[in-house]
Amino acid sequence: MKQHLLASSAIIFASSFLAAPALAQEAAVDAESGGEIMVTARRQSERLQEVPASVSVLTGAALERTGSVKTEDFVKLTPGVTIVTGTAEAGDTQINIRGINGARDAESSVALMVDGILKTNTAQLNQPQGTLQQVEVLKGPQGAIYGRNAAAGAIVIQTLKPGDSLEGAISGSYANEHTAEVKGHIAGPLSEGVGFVLSGYYRRTDGFFRNRFLDSKTVDNQRNFAVDGRVLVEAGPDTTVDVKARYAEFRGASLPFNAAFHLPNFAAVNPAFYEDVDDHPFRFYNNIRATNDQDSFDASVKIDHSFETMKLSAWALYSDVKQDLVADGTSADF
Repeated sequence: MKQHLLASSAIIFASSFLAAPALAQEAAVDAESGGEIMVTARRQSERLQEVPASVSVLTGAALERTGSVKTEDFVKLTPGVTIVTGTAEAGDTQINIRGINGARDAESSVALMVDGILKTNTAQLNQPQGTLQQVEVLKGPQGAIYGRNAAAGAIVIQTLKPGDSLEGAISGSYANEHTAEVKGHIAGPLSEGVGFVLSGYYRRTDGFFRNRFLDSKTVDNQRNFAVDGRVLVEAGPDTTVDVKARYAEFRGASLPFNAAFHLPNFAAVNPAFYEDVDDHPFRFYNNIRATNDQDSFDASVKIDHSFETMKLSAWALYSDVKQDLVADGTSADF
């Protein structure tokens, strides 16, 4: 079990609190609306062209068109950024930005900010975080702004805020290997000055590979669902209270390893030793069903108050991630 209780407060001088849509990849104007791109890379709303850092921006429209739900999805749309995830367990994630990478089973070198809340558990890096509205990827050290977990950069996520009218959406897909995905949200006002957002995500798949020993599709199968809730309260003309909670479950396999060559070939000159790994037959013979169960719960509260020349932000986060792993990491071919 990993538990974190975080709290922070900061005074930020801001000259603008405007909001405008953003499109993609370090542009200065949104081609769809003609508006300026506003980002929160430095914990305040400002024009992208004024930020002295390399920032890639993906809008909600771009994320929706590409089907991006979590970090693994939108990192593929960002040059200079790669991700390795799910190699041994659901929380095993390392993000590489400009050649700077984190270590396995260590603190992340990439800061994850979701609606102004810093999340430091690496298991959260690749989890769905609600209905995405904008993603900003900062490349290069950001320790002055986000602390020691930002040696490589930062991922800043903005999720959907409630509006003045009730709205919602749902989408789904189905593919081979019994792969199904459904996501949706509903948002709107609860009363004067109070709004809510409720988002849900579900995905399942049997995976591509079969365990030949057990004769079952239990090598890379998984089932994942998450529920995110948000209540935004306008406590006054200058004060906003943002309360969020999320619960997620992951059920799947673990340690899908397979040797790329036969061990005896180390000792002799054999053409098989030099086989093309792209032609290697991936066969799995684990004698147990390798399982990975992960349950996570987050709850946070953030308070913003605007003065005439400054803005005060204070937040607290509780995060609990429980992970159980049962695995046989050997391979008959090895």
